[in-house]
Amino acid sequence: MKILESRLWRGLAIFTAVVGLIIAIFGFITKCEAGEITWHQVNEVTIAWDAVTKLVNGSDIPEGDLARYKVFVAEPGKKDEKFDMGETEFLEFTLGLPKEGRFFAGVQALRYRVINEVLTFISGSTIAWSDTDEDTNNNPFGIVFYFKPAGPLNLRKEKVL
Repeated sequence: MKILESRLWRGLAIFTAVVGLIIAIFGFITKCEAGEITWHQVNEVTIAWDAVTKLVNGSDIPEGDLARYKVFVAEPGKKDEKFDMGETEFLEFTLGLPKEGRFFAGVQALRYRVINEVLTFISGSTIAWSDTDEDTNNNPFGIVFYFKPAGPLNLRKEKVL
């Protein structure tokens, strides 16, 4: 029996092809999400964005409606497990992250309207993420977060010689 005709050889060839395909797909997904990312190591970071003044159809946000923003962070590859960091009316937000690690920041525009004297949520945009060229003006970034150490305790004066 020739080696090239054996079941073992065919099985090995199929296994190698499948593993190669998985590696290629994983590399493509990783590159698409986090290509040329600039990573910033911080204990706290303030992110900022431009005001949303238009609806998706290009018309202005109607007078009387209010735009607010919801801020998220997510670990690379885990945007479906994002952390909601809060909501603001301002165009910047200071983040203290939920745990140590690497994160991308995301911002979603929210549209509110006063209905019967109650501020009512109308709709929200898609989330703009810090790892995409389109959402960062070709300057994608990520955040590497580490907690600060606890401060020293029980300070005291020792004997003076």
